[in-house]
Amino acid sequence: MLTIELPGGDQFVSDGNPQRSDLELRLGSPSPGAFDLEIGVGHNRFVPVEGNLSGDQALDIDHLGVRVGRFVRISTRRTGGSVCVDAVSVSRAVPGAA
Repeated sequence: MLTIELPGGDQFVSDGNPQRSDLELRLGSPSPGAFDLEIGVGHNRFVPVEGNLSGDQALDIDHLGVRVGRFVRISTRRTGGSVCVDAVSVSRAVPGAA
């Protein structure tokens, strides 16, 4: 399991458009394993995005009813797969509360 946190308390936000992606995952090669993806919306509070994913992903979080997140969790615990992660990018980020 890999949990990525935006630095400095920053948060990523939905763009409000379910036709455009909010998150992009770039996986290293080879990445034959399936993985599950969750968005962290608070301390130890994760919302499942999708399961059994594989390969690069462009994902929209609007359909989850989630507007703001701070963590991205990629897990192969359930699938037993092996995944290499090159990058995770977000479309929009806002500074965290001081």
